[in-house]
Amino acid sequence: MKRIYLCIILKMSTNTPQDMPDFGIFYSTNYLKFVEETQGVDVSLFTVKKNGALAFLPYYVQDDTLFSLRYGGMISNSKSKKFARFVSDRFLDHCRARKIRDIRIRNNPYINTIRVGEVIKKEPLVFIDLNRTGKDLYAQISEEHKRGLIKANGEHLVVGESKELKYLLLFYRFYGKLLSRKGKKPQGYVFFGKLYNHLKENINLVYVSYNDRVAAVSIILGSKPNVFMLYGAMSGDGYRKCAKHLMIYELMLRYKRRGYSRLVLGTGVDGEEDSIYRFKRGFGGQESYIYTYGTKL
Repeated sequence: MKRIYLCIILKMSTNTPQDMPDFGIFYSTNYLKFVEETQGVDVSLFTVKKNGALAFLPYYVQDDTLFSLRYGGMISNSKSKKFARFVSDRFLDHCRARKIRDIRIRNNPYINTIRVGEVIKKEPLVFIDLNRTGKDLYAQISEEHKRGLIKANGEHLVVGESKELKYLLLFYRFYGKLLSRKGKKPQGYVFFGKLYNHLKENINLVYVSYNDRVAAVSIILGSKPNVFMLYGAMSGDGYRKCAKHLMIYELMLRYKRRGYSRLVLGTGVDGEEDSIYRFKRGFGGQESYIYTYGTKL
């Protein structure tokens, strides 16, 4: 008889299975601990193993609704449609047994995932294909952004990388002022401090400076083959001197040399018409989407 293993592990952060493959930083114990501590939730792990095929989903539940994590999804080492159907059926049974009424799973677009339900949200996502030559990377940048790079170089800006906490504090100062100007409440510093503490092995704080003054700081997360720009903020001088133009271009070149395949710039705020999204697209990034799947039970 073929054996089927089905296990549910509560408190994922303290009960990580030892035989789980490495599927990247967003499925790591440290990232799940960060989610638990900053969102005040218990992350659980739904796991299915069958004849060498594996599927698992980190998730949490709030008000009878199940949520995946930021770059989440039901990840699997198998592309078998039969196994995918088997997993989906078992997962829905699991949710019904726990009286979960709504499922919302945001699927990581860069790994193999099993879809559960139908598309309920579609977000434009920008990434730079670092497998291109350096010449091609520059050629794909918009003329407007090239003018920004020329201006940044004329301002004698310097791009640096560090793990020193002083740069995280500078980022937070820029970030807080930016959101305050927009009338929005900033995320607390504790959130970013915990992000750094849990993921510091994978995090770089990238900054742009001039005359020993910092004009921009971004939080960069490396998880080969991808590197993610998670958060970034600038001073007023940073905007005027086009600091972010130079930072992104330098990151393209540096992480290409380090063997990464994609620089993920992320989404915008309001979709394809959003100014942040348009700025990211100006670097010639590949147009893609991140989908959220869901169903009601």
